[in-house]
Amino acid sequence: MGFGGLTIANSGMRAAQRNLNVTGHNMANAEVAGFSRQRIVQNFAGQRNVGFDGASNRMQVGMGADWSNVHQIRNEFLDINFRNNVSRLNFYSTKVQAGVMIETILGELHGANNFQGALNRIWYSIQELTAHPDGHHTRQFFLANVNTFLVNAQTVYNDLFEYQQNLDAQIREVVYGSRGINATVSAIGELNVRIRFLEKNGDMANDYRDQRNLLVDHLATLIPIHVRHADNGDMNITSMGHHILTGNSASPLGLRNIARESNFVIPVFTHETDVLPSNTPPEEFTSFINFDRPINAANSNDNGKLFALIQARGTAPKNHLSADVLPPLTLAELNDAIAQISADVAGGMTIGDALEAFELANPGILNRDIPGFIPQIVAAIDAGNAALVAELEEEMARNVRAQMFNHAAHMWSVENAKIPQVMMNLDRIVNTVVTKLNDALTGNLRGPDGNFLFYETDAAGNPLIPDPLDIDPVTNEPRRVPVRPRDLNGEFGIPLFVRQTDEALPSADRVWPVDPPQDPNRATTIFTINNIRLNPDFRLDAGHNHLALSLSGAPGDTDLLVALQEVWMDASSFYAVEVGGRQFNVQDAYIRLTGMVATETAEAASRVTTGTIQVDQAQNQRMSVKGVSMDEEMAAMLRFQFAFQAASRVFNMIDQMIDRVVNGTGRVGL
Repeated sequence: MGFGGLTIANSGMRAAQRNLNVTGHNMANAEVAGFSRQRIVQNFAGQRNVGFDGASNRMQVGMGADWSNVHQIRNEFLDINFRNNVSRLNFYSTKVQAGVMIETILGELHGANNFQGALNRIWYSIQELTAHPDGHHTRQFFLANVNTFLVNAQTVYNDLFEYQQNLDAQIREVVYGSRGINATVSAIGELNVRIRFLEKNGDMANDYRDQRNLLVDHLATLIPIHVRHADNGDMNITSMGHHILTGNSASPLGLRNIARESNFVIPVFTHETDVLPSNTPPEEFTSFINFDRPINAANSNDNGKLFALIQARGTAPKNHLSADVLPPLTLAELNDAIAQISADVAGGMTIGDALEAFELANPGILNRDIPGFIPQIVAAIDAGNAALVAELEEEMARNVRAQMFNHAAHMWSVENAKIPQVMMNLDRIVNTVVTKLNDALTGNLRGPDGNFLFYETDAAGNPLIPDPLDIDPVTNEPRRVPVRPRDLNGEFGIPLFVRQTDEALPSADRVWPVDPPQDPNRATTIFTINNIRLNPDFRLDAGHNHLALSLSGAPGDTDLLVALQEVWMDASSFYAVEVGGRQFNVQDAYIRLTGMVATETAEAASRVTTGTIQVDQAQNQRMSVKGVSMDEEMAAMLRFQFAFQAASRVFNMIDQMIDRVVNGTGRVGL
């Protein structure tokens, strides 16, 4: 065996020692989050030729043991499975949190002090008025309950808006926070550099790999990701088809304002560090979210906390006319408008008069214009400033593209976002209550066919129609003359509710139906929750006297109130409220609304329960491969210790043999 035997024994001792070190490292880090157990890749150290045997076969002697690497015990498929499951779990967990918060804001868990209770009290007040229409107490009770209803509605709506702002802050934190997407991607990139440097020099970087994998697990809770391992040890990451990390080169997410009426942001792929304004056109960024489709399991985009936050918050506060908002004018329409107005200006009109004439000929069209561009371009054309015209037209085109993108996001929010849908349905209910009560008190109460329930007749009992050309926009028939009820002062009824913009007007100018009518493109014209006010005339000391409840003008007349009760409870009437594709009366509509919120939250909670089980199973599968078993490591330590002892005995035996040869067979030096 000779000195070659010493080499073999020494290699065995070194291999066993290395295995003992790795096993001890595993045991010391067994409780460290994200740690993966490690093993030595041990192999044959080669052989040495020692001649040939009698049959001319080459004779060789092994050179002992060697090790080439210390590798982690992980399974990439199990990592992918865990991250997909944890991403989906965080989506639905966030969705449940939002649903519970919305239910809390709606107040259905707080007894009588809720919106449903306020609606019920108006109904009870109408019943009391029917029994005592001229009673001061019943009238005051009705006005008090109406005011409470309005205050409750505004409180709920404003609380929903505050929660939207809270969600918006969470979205900013998820993108820009210290534990957010960008910070996590940057940290992974730094670890890529460290791992690449260490392993290039022959060192092992397994602990850094564990840190990197832990960061990737965290990133998967925020957004859907796809991980690819490069040959040089780098971990490259894509999300939504966009490369967010290649080596140590990160392409972080940015933010862009999405609507002029709020400062809400959406995540976008951009190299800009500042929040992009809402007039940034889509060619200057890539949207993180696809506004052409909803977020759900069918589209396989129900992954990550960020998606859930966006789906809950939406793009802006919404009202009952949000679905009717028209898209901005196209470039062709704008250019046609500019050409027509420019022609009028060239014909001698001032720009102001030309704009007014164009507005009269095309009602409402300029409400959809990019503000200010038309008059600026027309003025530049009139001044013969071709350079300024070209500059303004380029800027206008840029803004048109941005507004078209914003409108697509707006419509996505109307159709898919949770809080905006609750806001819209709540506002629809409130608007219907306001319309119904204003119609009743001013003589405009309508039946299921849209015609007035009470109208003036001629001598033959036919509806009185003063002008056959005056078409009712509701029925598309010649307008009938409604019977106007009178109040306790013998005067015609006035609207119970007015818009904020109407509140400062003299009593005679607070008209109903409103003029101009509600325009979804002009917020100040809409009878929406935060724009509704109780008519100031009813807030006076004797304001209850202005309630016009008598059709005949005689005391005790209840015909109007009886009809109002029937209309109030009729789900098929002109005043039915559509919620979730079905028609309801106002009270049942609110029940339907809260039921939809509760059902969706319960469905998400069910997915959380299932998802938690799936995540636990995926984690258990991962841990069965990468986790440290103290019993297994202890057995390995004993095995390697015995191997070390065996190799050391061989080493000692050879040492004794050499000592015997050198010192026991003769005198040294002779």
